[in-house]
Amino acid sequence: MSQISLFSEPHLTDLKDKKKRKIENRIESIPLDQLESETKVQELKEELLFDEIKLKDYNRREGSEARQGKNLVIEVPYEGRQDVLEKRPSTWSSPPKCQKLSMSHIVLHIEVTPSSDPDEIEDEIERRIKEIEDYVENANEDIRDFNDEIEKKIKGKIQSRVEKLKKTDDKMDQLLD
Repeated sequence: MSQISLFSEPHLTDLKDKKKRKIENRIESIPLDQLESETKVQELKEELLFDEIKLKDYNRREGSEARQGKNLVIEVPYEGRQDVLEKRPSTWSSPPKCQKLSMSHIVLHIEVTPSSDPDEIEDEIERRIKEIEDYVENANEDIRDFNDEIEKKIKGKIQSRVEKLKKTDDKMDQLLD
């Protein structure tokens, strides 16, 4: 049974760095009158901040036939960006495994044989769900830290850009006088 690892790609820092570059590019393209608008600042925050991952209650269903039994399929729905689930948080250990990661579900398979102990199966499900929950919490901590940092960066970049544009305007006014 082929498995993929969640949170196995390089760190969330990669996504953060891309967002930081996007902030700089976006702010450089905004005219002065819009930069001073609190509405524009709010729009930038909504566009550039990450949403936290939210796991929902999981579903169980019988899956395909396995070697000697059946696969119990556990679908863990979530809200958030799939690419965040693919990146490693700053705090991590061995990444949780799953069979499939889609834009809305993490899919786990648990092999069940006729001799499987139901309590052991339940323990395995809970253990794997807990691993995912722990990783999601670590990723969400990184997201919260990043969002705090980004809000400060947006304000700083806007202030810097406003000062630069005002100096340019002042120089143009002096040249035209």
